[in-house]
Order: sequence, then structure tokens, then C-alpha cells
Amino acid sequence: MKSLARSASFRTRGQWLVLALLLCALAAASPAAPAQAQGAIHVIDAPAPEYAFGQTITFRVSAEGPAAITSVTLFLDMGGPTPASWPEVIFEPGVQVDAVSSFDLAVNPLPPFTPIRYWWLIADSAGNTLTTEPATLVYEDERFTWQTLTQGSVTVHWYLGDAAFGQAAAAIATSALPLINRDVRAPLPQRLDLYIYGSGSDAQAALQRVGRAWADGHADPKLGVVIVAVAPDL
Repeated sequence: MKSLARSASFRTRGQWLVLALLLCALAAASPAAPAQAQGAIHVIDAPAPEYAFGQTITFRVSAEGPAAITSVTLFLDMGGPTPASWPEVIFEPGVQVDAVSSFDLAVNPLPPFTPIRYWWLIADSAGNTLTTEPATLVYEDERFTWQTLTQGSVTVHWYLGDAAFGQAAAAIATSALPLINRDVRAPLPQRLDLYIYGSGSDAQAALQRVGRAWADGHADPKLGVVIVAVAPDL
């Protein structure tokens, strides 16, 4: 009886050991959110940026802390060698601030469909600082309502034409990649976004903002983006 009890005890301990190891593994696999000391700066609200394509883009953040917030800097990463700081942030220093930063896209043009990673660095008069987690905005041409279809590594976006048009475009792009690669012998992209404008004038209106007003198409290998003009009846 004592042997059976000891065996049962070992089984129970073994089950608890397995459970404990599993919990440790899950804790290691799921990084905990960074702890904030009581009274540290924290964000009240950070809404998604608002923009009008080719006109303006606006970033906002609201934060509070134990001392007067004296510095708010916006950082932008658009795939360059280093992120750019955007110091032109408007706010009234205080223990609670509502900061806003806007810039003119006509003066500072962005290529269409650029993914923009952005974050804030906030500091107060007591030496506390907070760097927010990066978020991403895709600078999409919101003049149109885009339909989307993914096939393999290719995602097709279009706004004119039915589902069959998008399926045909995805099939052509997917089959074309290996054929092109036989000639150029370059690594195939892991992801490719193909944006199809319904007319040359629509595509040119988007591309003129980055100095390509004459083009009916454009490829940006760094972004993995291809822009073409194809009417649905073609």
C-alpha cells in the first residue's frame, strides 16, 4: 500500500512538474508588457493618424505624468537608414498634454502605399521619459475604395472591376513571377502588393506627387509595391 501511495504521489508530482514547465514555457514565449513605475508618464490616447492623400497628415497623442511634460517628439520610420525625428509638435507643457503634429504632403511627399512606422518620445521636467510602442500606418490612396485578393505571395488591390477581374490579375501576377525570374535570376519577393488603377490619369495623379506624373506604372522594390494602370475591359 505504501508503495502504491508513493507511486501515486510521484505521478501527482510529475503532473505538477509538467504543468509548471508548461507555464514557464508559455511565460517565456509571451513577453510581458513593460512595467511602469507608479507615477510614471503614461499615454491617455494615441488615435490613428488622419490624412488626406497628397495633402496633409496629422499625428496626435495625449499623455500625463507626475511632473510637467516639457518635450514631445514624433519619430517616423519609412524604410530609410535611420528613423527621422519630427520635432514640430504643438502642445502646451503641463502634467497633462494633448500634442499634435501635422505636415504638408505637398511639401514632404510620400510614395503611395508607403508603410510608416511611428512612435513618440515624451519627457517631463523630473527626468522621466516614455517611448511608446511603434505603430504602423499604410499611406494608401484613400480616394478610392480598394478591393483586395491574396494569392500566394501576391496581394492584388483594385477599385474598378468585379471579383473576376481581381482573380485574373492575381493569377497573371502569380504565374508571371517565376517566368520573369528565369531571366533575371533574382530572389522572388516574399510579399508583393500590386495596386491596379482603373485609368492612366488616376495612376498619374497619385504618382505625380513623387515626381512621376508621366508614368502609367511604377515599381518600388524596397516597399514590395507595384502600381499599374489597367482598365477592367482589358
